[in-house]
Amino acid sequence: HSMALHQVGRKFQAVIFDLGGVVLTPGPVVAIRKYEQEHRLAPNTLAALFMSGGASSPFARLERGALHLDQFFPVFHQHAASKGVKLDVPALFASMHDHLRIDARALDAIRCLRSEGIQVAALTNNWRPQPVPEMGTLRPFFDVFVESAEVGLRKPDPEIYKLTLDKLQVDPSRTIMLDDIGTNLRTAKELSITTIKVDELGAALDQLSALVGFPLKAPGTRAVKASDRVDAEALGSYLSGVLGVGKAPVEIRKFEHGQSNPTFYLSM
Repeated sequence: HSMALHQVGRKFQAVIFDLGGVVLTPGPVVAIRKYEQEHRLAPNTLAALFMSGGASSPFARLERGALHLDQFFPVFHQHAASKGVKLDVPALFASMHDHLRIDARALDAIRCLRSEGIQVAALTNNWRPQPVPEMGTLRPFFDVFVESAEVGLRKPDPEIYKLTLDKLQVDPSRTIMLDDIGTNLRTAKELSITTIKVDELGAALDQLSALVGFPLKAPGTRAVKASDRVDAEALGSYLSGVLGVGKAPVEIRKFEHGQSNPTFYLSM
């Protein structure tokens, strides 16, 4: 009940995270650039190959689950060859998978969001079979988990965003989305979702923190309420004196572990 009340006064009720390049870093885009450099391909050669053919391209069919990875490899090899590009497709995808590691900063942010009553969704374009074990590890961190190959839709199709919003049961204007691909964010913006382009995760999480109005770096804590009776200004003055530092604003959050003695997280 208190969480519902907490939600009413909040502008944002949900955050949608892309996975590769956001929660899983450094992400496939980095692997693709690296492959292009190592194989002396012009920049954006692979992006053009992935996109050419639109919704019926081999890559789009892979991400919608219409092709399995083992079926995709020869089809995409042929597709690239028809454009005059010689590719080792399995090696390229192995490199993309190697560039997907869970980023602890993203998980901290997700924990903080959920402890404040904000729902969190994953919305990812992926394929089957999924050779990245981290996918299974991530599921419990999210309220909603939408995978393109499972639902037969992919970003930037507006329908997959609507499906995610339906599962969250939130209004798009009360939702934030983080993605490392601009095209995916364009659709989100058209649906009135607030967007954050992730070029560097730390900077993107700072933007997210500013939008939701609380820090995203102390998992297991929540904002201090009036009933906690903490005088932040007095505490800041006291700590400045004790530590011999100039007066600085103190950030106070309360741990949620439920011990009889309240425990607080302080940051200056």
